[in-house]
Amino acid sequence: MNLGGSNRQLAVVAALIAVVVAAGVAVALGGDDPPPPAASAPTTAAPAPAPSATQPPAPPPTQPATVPKPGAERKAQRRQAKDARGIEAAVTALIESAGEADAARFCPLVGLEPAGNGLPQVQRCAQKIDLDITTLPSSDELSFERVTVADGSGTARLSGGTRITLKKAGGKWQITRVRTASGGAVAP
Repeated sequence: MNLGGSNRQLAVVAALIAVVVAAGVAVALGGDDPPPPAASAPTTAAPAPAPSATQPPAPPPTQPATVPKPGAERKAQRRQAKDARGIEAAVTALIESAGEADAARFCPLVGLEPAGNGLPQVQRCAQKIDLDITTLPSSDELSFERVTVADGSGTARLSGGTRITLKKAGGKWQITRVRTASGGAVAP
């Protein structure tokens, strides 16, 4: 028996098996894919590579940091609605106290402490914001068209076009300016 030829054949077969196993391991570990077979006709799109069993799946997308938490948006809306009610209450109190010549209520709404009571004191406090109280609607005529709130300030637009600007100070709304429908400041 001639084993020399058979040993050589075994060595060649073992080498071929080693090459095939190495190629299989390389593909399994994410090595280069073998080149595609030559095609006689052009193709329009290359097929997507199959995901490798050894590669971990892509992590799920994360939410951007700027997306508010679901409860935070509702909380902000409630705060804004509360501020709008506070603005309406302050404007209503301004109109009522001006009509009643109640300086004890009127003056703090424009950021002043009254030095007395009655119409002359209300008029003195109204001068701080260049307001002629005779141009204000009566409490019966008072009607809000729109109230806006933004960062500690707000605006109340009354029917008839009067616009009242407010700021929040010490947790309370104070009137800082009154403008008539014509756009000018109401003056005494």
